[in-house]
Parts: sequence; C-alpha cells; structure tokens
Amino acid sequence: MPDVFAYNDYRAYLRDWYDWKKGTNPRFSYRVLAEKVGFKSAGFFTQLLQGKTTMSLDLAHRFAECIGLDRRETEFFLAMVLHNQAKTLVEEKRQLDKMMELRPEALKRLARDRSDFLEHSHHIVVWQLLEALEVRDDLSRLASSLVPAIAVEEAGSSLSLLERLGMARRESDGRWRQLDPILSIAGEIPNSVTRRFYLSLNKLAAESHDRFERDERLLSWVTLSISDKKREEIVQEVRAFRRHLVELARRDDKPQDVHQLLIQLFPLSRTRRAKGAGA
Repeated sequence: MPDVFAYNDYRAYLRDWYDWKKGTNPRFSYRVLAEKVGFKSAGFFTQLLQGKTTMSLDLAHRFAECIGLDRRETEFFLAMVLHNQAKTLVEEKRQLDKMMELRPEALKRLARDRSDFLEHSHHIVVWQLLEALEVRDDLSRLASSLVPAIAVEEAGSSLSLLERLGMARRESDGRWRQLDPILSIAGEIPNSVTRRFYLSLNKLAAESHDRFERDERLLSWVTLSISDKKREEIVQEVRAFRRHLVELARRDDKPQDVHQLLIQLFPLSRTRRAKGAGA
C-alpha cells in the first residue's frame, strides 16, 4: 500500500491508493468505494481526483477509515487535506508544518531537503555548474561563478544537500559530478515552496536588466487575445518547445555557463463570470 507520509497532495495519494487497491482486488471499483466511504455518486471520486470538488473533514475521516490508516497516518492525511484546500498562505504553512512533524524522521529529512533545494535559487545553479566547472576541494571558483556570487560556505552546503538528494556525488578522483543533468521540479514539493521559488526566479529575471549587457540576455514578450481552444494549442506548443530545448542542452558536451529560461502564460482579463457568481 502507498505510504501516506510520502505525499503532499491528498488527491495524488488517493489516486495511487485506488490503483494499488484495484491491483490487489480487480473487483474493487468506484461504486464499491462509494458504498464503503459513504458518498452517493461513484462519479464523485472522479471529480475529487480532478480537483472539481473538495473534501470535508468528515469525509476525510471516512476515507482514512476505509483505507485503514492508523491514528498518526490519519492525522497526517487530515492535515494534508487542509493543506491542499487552504485559503491562505498562513493556513497552508501551518498545515505543512504539522505534516512535517508527523512524518517519520527519514521522510521528514527528505521532504525538508527537497524543500530546501528550492528555497534558495543558488542550489540549482551550483548543481548545473558541476557540468561546466571542475569542482574539487577548492570551492572558491564555484562560489564566485554564480551571479550574484555566494560564500564558499554556501557552496559547500549546496554540495552536501545535492549529495543527500542523490543529485550529485564526489568521484574517487575528488571531482564532484551531477547524477541527473536536467531537473523537472517534483510534484511532491509543497505548492507554497514552489511558489516562492518561481517568485525568486522572476526577481532574478528583473535584476538581469542591470547585471548583464543586452547581448547576454534575451527578454521578450507578447500579449494575445485568444480563445480557450487556442490557448490549449499554445500550451502544447510551449511544452514541445521546452522538451526540444532540454534535448539541445542534453546534447551539449561542453557547457560553459548556466542560463535560466522562464516561460509564463497567464490571463490579463476575464470576460466571463465565474460559475456561481451573482448577477
């Protein structure tokens, strides 16, 4: 059975648990689940997994009982539900702290390390520089290569963090090496952490105006008036473009510097009322 403590998203946990349950008992179905947990429509579970509806604490308790979670696991599951459905950053952080306290120590450390990796943007730069620089005992060049530069102690802490996460290791010749050259942010990192990470990247983008000459940076924008259908086409084009860029980077056998590419698409108007809005 999936370990509830390994998750930050209760919907992801329920999806994996259902797949596991179905694998052990092919006769298990959404209808059977509805009868055991006590919701009227089997389609409710689909809507829940798709984020089209939310879960009350009473329903969360019934899910925990159906799954067979013990007291500590149930507390964690309830905190995860409240964390995912929090209306404010304060409440989201409060429930995340509770989840961290309830986790077993090994998973707690792993979750903390994953979050720490994105809490400070220099970790990802250090990680990528391991392919561009020959990093051994002297970390002064590594630390000074970042823009803005970091302290030698911070560079050492980054390497230790990367090693714990299995993203870097020190070879027998003393050189630090990447273990995975391209990062895709893990879905199990809390939303509050990824939000701060994206904000820090936007801050670096704004500061690049003053830090670099025009020929060292590329800043471009376009404002579009599009339909929902065309927006989805654009999203798919962007994803394909991103995959292409990642492959270009993979084929580069002599990287020199680390660059950051930000791609953002968001609405600037709302011409239709949200469902349930008053006249």
